[in-house]
Amino acid sequence: MGKLKVFIFILFLVISTNIIAQTNIDSVDFIVDFPESYLKAHVSSGYFEGAINEKFELADTANYEFTWSGDLTPGIDSLHAAIYDFSIEGNYLVSLSVLEKSTTTAFSFSRVVSIAAPVILDVPNVFTPNGDGQNDLFEVFYNGTTNLEISIFTRNGTLVFDAVSPSIVWDGRNSSGSELSEGVYFYIIKSAVLSKEKKGFVYLYRSDINQD
Repeated sequence: MGKLKVFIFILFLVISTNIIAQTNIDSVDFIVDFPESYLKAHVSSGYFEGAINEKFELADTANYEFTWSGDLTPGIDSLHAAIYDFSIEGNYLVSLSVLEKSTTTAFSFSRVVSIAAPVILDVPNVFTPNGDGQNDLFEVFYNGTTNLEISIFTRNGTLVFDAVSPSIVWDGRNSSGSELSEGVYFYIIKSAVLSKEKKGFVYLYRSDINQD
């Protein structure tokens, strides 16, 4: 009987501790991810208890009430997570309000979410400036408007071409207008929209590489 009383006391203590933990939130926040598209934001709520950062789960809806709002309202706004669908790029306010039912304490958190199309930078690795009208130019595909800065070097490090423009096109000539010989060239592309320099090699062929 004594062991049973001790067990019941320990069980009560564990349950009480859990109840206390559920009513000891200091603040709330959320994280934003874009797993499907840059226009579809998946927002997951979390909370702080002291220095401990935890995520809310579906079961927490029994103890907390969630309300999402902001410049747009998601289709479902009563769960611990929400999905915002944006139609155009821009900056949007996303807000979360969490009501702790046991204490009727309300917590709130807001953040401006920037919606912008990802930067696409596609650099060819070969071109054939031989005047046949096919693949004569080294053209960088870029979907932005901010300037790109490109420098192209020979394998021994001699600069043969550089430009600053949102549209990068090279015809295989140096800055003096002379045709460069076939070979491998090294490029470096810099821009304010790139987190780091893009580097690589491009092969310049004068002959048709598709010939038998």
